[in-house]
Amino acid sequence: MALFQADIDQITALARTLADVSAQIDAIDVRTPAQAIAAALPGTPLGAACAQATEYTEGAWLRVSQRTAQLGTAMTAVAADVTATDDTFRQRLDGLKFHTGGR
Repeated sequence: MALFQADIDQITALARTLADVSAQIDAIDVRTPAQAIAAALPGTPLGAACAQATEYTEGAWLRVSQRTAQLGTAMTAVAADVTATDDTFRQRLDGLKFHTGGR
C-alpha cells in the first residue's frame, strides 16, 4: 500500500507514452518529400529555399523529439523516486511501531 497520493503506475504509463511519442516524432521524414520539390525546381531560388526550410523543420522536429524523450526519462525517475521515498517512509514508520487505524 502506497502512503503517498501518487499513482506510480500512471506516472510510468505516462513515461512510456512520452517515449513512444518521441520515437514517432523522430521518425517523421521531412527530407525525402522536400528533395522531390527541390529537384522539380532546378536553378530557381525556390529549390534552395525549400531545402533550407527542410533542414530547419527537420531540426525542429528533432529537438521536439529529444525534449519529449527527456520528459519521459524524468517521469521514469520521478516514479522510481516516489516509490523509493514511499518505501523508506513506510520502513521508518514501521520502525516506530506507528500504524494507522486501518491496519
